[in-house]
Amino acid sequence: MYIQQRQGRVLETTAKHFMQQLAAGLQILRENNLIHRDLKPQNLLLSANDDNSVLKIGDFGFARSLQPRGPC
Repeated sequence: MYIQQRQGRVLETTAKHFMQQLAAGLQILRENNLIHRDLKPQNLLLSANDDNSVLKIGDFGFARSLQPRGPC
């Protein structure tokens, strides 16, 4: 809905802001040996409808725990 309201155009700085938050969220999942398995735009939620909102990963219905890897 956020992208639709902006006619499919998002400023590069805003996209960077959201992508950094997504990467941080995925890093936290990895550190906790979790995988989401269903990342798509519908599962990325925003705390507000503005350019400074917080991106959250939602719908962990397909998420799974991974076995920690030993040292390589």
